[in-house]
Amino acid sequence: MIKQIKNSDNDPINVDFLTPEVVNLKGKLGMTLAPGKKNFGMHLDWNRDLNKDLLRLRLDYEIDILITLLEEHELEDIQISDLGKVAEAQGIKSIRFPIKDRSIPTSIDEFIYLINNILKVVTKGQTVVIHCQAGLGRTGTVAACCLVALGYSAVEAIALVRQTRQYTIETK
Repeated sequence: MIKQIKNSDNDPINVDFLTPEVVNLKGKLGMTLAPGKKNFGMHLDWNRDLNKDLLRLRLDYEIDILITLLEEHELEDIQISDLGKVAEAQGIKSIRFPIKDRSIPTSIDEFIYLINNILKVVTKGQTVVIHCQAGLGRTGTVAACCLVALGYSAVEAIALVRQTRQYTIETK
């Protein structure tokens, strides 16, 4: 089997946005993988360029705010420790809310505050993009919680997020 290498040129970063009919707000709410991630696996290597990914997010997707759900050691592991600084330099507000992979937030109050703030800025017309490492588990969970806060049932929210971004909200 030939090892596949994905980078910012042969696999440009993509954002999956919840449709305006679903969110029913002025702005946009999207999901993606970690910009600039570099990691090497048995069958697939990621060798993305942080600057190229962020530039595409800013210019092509016109994002205003990037929500990063990665823990510090993950940022180091995938070689994007300077993500926040580089994003800010490109005009993207960077917000970190670390959640342990395959886990839940440690503070429900802080998590509710995050969800409310996401919805507040999307209501004002801004574009917010959420990401974890692969843009699936934690990313989908946060997006679904935003929909629950908008009045959707948990089942509806999960279904809508999965329709928007395939394989999100991983379950055992």
